[in-house]
Amino acid sequence: MRTLQICDSIQTNSSEGRRVVTISNELSKRGYAVTVASAMRSQEEKQGVESCLKPDVEVIWVKPTFRFSNFSYSPSLYKTLCKRDFDLVHAHSYRHYGTYVGAVLGERKKVPYVVSPYGSIGYESTRSLKPLYLVQDIVTRKLPLKQAERILAETNYEKNQIIQHGGEDSKIDVVYREVDTSLFTNRRNNSPDPKTVLYVGRITPIKGIELIIDSLTLLDDEISLTIIGPVENYDYLNRLENLVRHSNLQDRVNFLGAVPYEELPKHYSSALVLVLPSLYENLGGVILEAQACECPVIATDVGGVKEIVEDGKTGFMLNERSAEELAEKINVLASDASLRKEMGYKGRSLVETKFTTKVYVDTILFSYEKAMEKGYD
Repeated sequence: MRTLQICDSIQTNSSEGRRVVTISNELSKRGYAVTVASAMRSQEEKQGVESCLKPDVEVIWVKPTFRFSNFSYSPSLYKTLCKRDFDLVHAHSYRHYGTYVGAVLGERKKVPYVVSPYGSIGYESTRSLKPLYLVQDIVTRKLPLKQAERILAETNYEKNQIIQHGGEDSKIDVVYREVDTSLFTNRRNNSPDPKTVLYVGRITPIKGIELIIDSLTLLDDEISLTIIGPVENYDYLNRLENLVRHSNLQDRVNFLGAVPYEELPKHYSSALVLVLPSLYENLGGVILEAQACECPVIATDVGGVKEIVEDGKTGFMLNERSAEELAEKINVLASDASLRKEMGYKGRSLVETKFTTKVYVDTILFSYEKAMEKGYD
């Protein structure tokens, strides 16, 4: 079987980009023929992606006619792929032009079409773009959703979103994302008791990072905060920096910016706790990465987060957005090394049981089989 993996932008430091690379490589290992198609942002990105893919994975690059943020308009993509034959098309992210192309290809060539929205179907994740999303749904008439033989939701929460958006319940499979457990593993090496609260993720208002800074004022002076992630909203970064100065926390808050993906395990392993105080999350992949590194987590009870955090076992869920409650839970972990160790062990066990690359790809292949069952003349 030859699969087409189509994605507007395959950045290896992005969540969906890593999914495309992982799926393509694992399918190739299992003997499937794989073609990846994407719009090329730069030569550096092209080289980076190709260095991560196995040599027998074919890559088709097109130059976008127009690009806005991570969205590309590339008419040549459709023209190029129309000349090729595939047994199944898998599109990554719902709000991409390539996803629409994949749906049209599936309809025209009478081959199964699968889509992984990665939380992008609803309007909650990027509220500022809601008007554009509404226009997009009117223009496309939700073809990528209607055409799909299988829709791969990352959580049960997302599954409900998809149904509310018009997706058929019978077509939706819940496929939790994977963690590379060989990369994400405990690298603490008997270091001293950790005193660093860690945040990993985009710097953008929907992540609610100010809650951690507010909680820091209620904690012992020896506890610090490290913030890791690319800046998506510089106005928000300025607000956070002003809050740090106003609270006299300059010596206790460290903005590291984006760090290489391969360096994240050492940060998780040396942290007291990972805190994800988001206003919205479809899943929260950094939680799984932290748990794989035996780092306890504290997260707000939003979206599908409760599906991957066992409250009181692998970490804590916040009942409300309260700096006082967050500080209280951080103090519990800071004062109890045995609890941290127990939560870390259970977090790692959870990941090894449910969120490995093998489980992830096995589940996707099962969805592919169901998509192929329809049959096309």
